[in-house]
Order: sequence, then structure tokens, then C-alpha cells
Amino acid sequence: MIFVAGIGSLLNASGINEHGLSRKYVTSDVASARLVGYLRCYNATDKDGIRYLGLLKDPGSYLNVGLFQLDVRDVFALCNAEGFFPTKAELYDLTEVTSHIRDFKLNRGDHVYSFVTRTPNDGGKVSAEYVSEVARLAADHGPYFAREFTRTTRSY
Repeated sequence: MIFVAGIGSLLNASGINEHGLSRKYVTSDVASARLVGYLRCYNATDKDGIRYLGLLKDPGSYLNVGLFQLDVRDVFALCNAEGFFPTKAELYDLTEVTSHIRDFKLNRGDHVYSFVTRTPNDGGKVSAEYVSEVARLAADHGPYFAREFTRTTRSY
């Protein structure tokens, strides 16, 4: 199976459902997990100068994620929505992070991917609406997850 480790707009079902995928997700489709060896920060700046959350490799760091199964038919749609293609300024590299997942039981043959910032930078502006939205998505996992989300998210 293919899983995605969501770190911002992909933290829960309502966020995932805004990405134009073939199925509609419900709360129970998204599990909480931990991603080790990466740092979540506002370091992905789009062509309009707006900064979004992305991942940076950082051996001593960890963060909480929303983990969901993705149908192989939806990989292209999700990559397009998340800025993987030139139309979105190529913000991210789709990166396999399977060996970095903790607190979730993966089966043999499962693969987990996430979006690592292609060219990290601190230029541009962080949208207050985006910050509010990802905080709301994190809160849907409960108060502990929301506190951990805030604690493990950096401005850059």
C-alpha cells in the first residue's frame, strides 16, 4: 500500500479532500504517526511569494504527521495539488520516508511518502489564513497532537 505522511494541509480528511482526489476521506482514514529525521517548517515559497510548510532532513528532529492511504490513481493529482510540477513552481520532491515512520504499524511492502522542500528558503510571506487552517487541521487530531504540532513546527 502507498501512504502519505501529511504535515500541513494533508493532516486530516477535510484538508485531504480539498486536493481533488478520486475518493472522499473521513476522519478514521487518517492516523497519527511520528516522522523522525525531518523538521517541519515554513520553507517552501511558491511563485507568488507565499511560504508553505515543507520538510527538511534533520537527523535529530521528529514531528507528528497525519498518515493516510493513497490510491495509486491519485498520486499524480496529489503531486500536482502539492506543487510537485512546474505549474506550481516545483516546491517539493516526493520522497519515500517509510523507514522514518514511528508509532504506526506498516506491513511488509507498504511505502510512505511525503513532500520534502526542493529549494528551502525564508523569502516570501507566511499567510495567516494558511497558519490558521493547518492549526485547525492539527486540532482535529486532539489537543496532544495540536500541541505537538505547534512544538515541532519552525518558521524556517
